[in-house]
Amino acid sequence: MKKSDFSRSSHSQALIEDSSAQIAEAEGKISDLGAELAAKGQELDSATAVRKNENTDFVANEKELVEAVDTLSRAVVIIKREMSFAQGRTREDKSEGYEGRQIGVRDMREDKSE
Repeated sequence: MKKSDFSRSSHSQALIEDSSAQIAEAEGKISDLGAELAAKGQELDSATAVRKNENTDFVANEKELVEAVDTLSRAVVIIKREMSFAQGRTREDKSEGYEGRQIGVRDMREDKSE
């Protein structure tokens, strides 16, 4: 063999060994990244499940609160209507001479003794 052929052969062998080392290193990184990706996938699945449960709870609580607000809103309307009616009735009673006094037990006794 010639010296130049030997030199090329050595150089080629060195390139092959270097490339083989780089391939092994890349395969190791791929393996590590695959494991990391699998772990991140599990974290994502877990977080998704938690958020789904939290969303279900939120929707149920929101529905309950909306119903409560609706009920309270209707109650306010009814109370306002009743207060308006009662204020109007009190004005009518006062104009008719009735002072809004309710008949009590004493008044009932007086009526019986007469």
